[in-house]
Amino acid sequence: MKNTALVAALAIALFASDSGAQTTGWSPTGEIGIAHAGEITGSEVGVGARYAVSDIRLTGIVGGFIYPNSDDRYRSETFNNGNTICRDTSNGQFADESRCAADVSAYGKLELSYAFTDRFEGGLGGRFGEDGSSPYGTLAYRWPSGWAVYGAAGSEYASAGISYRR
Repeated sequence: MKNTALVAALAIALFASDSGAQTTGWSPTGEIGIAHAGEITGSEVGVGARYAVSDIRLTGIVGGFIYPNSDDRYRSETFNNGNTICRDTSNGQFADESRCAADVSAYGKLELSYAFTDRFEGGLGGRFGEDGSSPYGTLAYRWPSGWAVYGAAGSEYASAGISYRR
């Protein structure tokens, strides 16, 4: 957990130093997408910073991996009147809603990529989280506005989504 806090502090410091769109320098980045990490599928939401030198990009991101509750003992049920409750399946009693809520785990990513054209970028990265570490390859298609669609895949990790990368 200490490493996660260190990565988060670094990303916040880098994010705060936005220098706008330029071929060399710092710029903010963010992502939202679907991911499969280890044995779990969920969503990733992250922010970070990117340093660009000509066509080479170094990107750091920290965020939260949101996935369905992994405790099979509890489940949500919806009544005919539309009210939803959380139930303990071991005894049938109502349970606190937090027992049925989605789980969130912190993650960090570090990517080194190359802009082959103004639109296409590819590279290598590493994802570090409470669910383990995994190297991966990444591809992105970028629009001049900074928005991009991306995909990443490795042995224990795969993701796809949209990002903002200048």
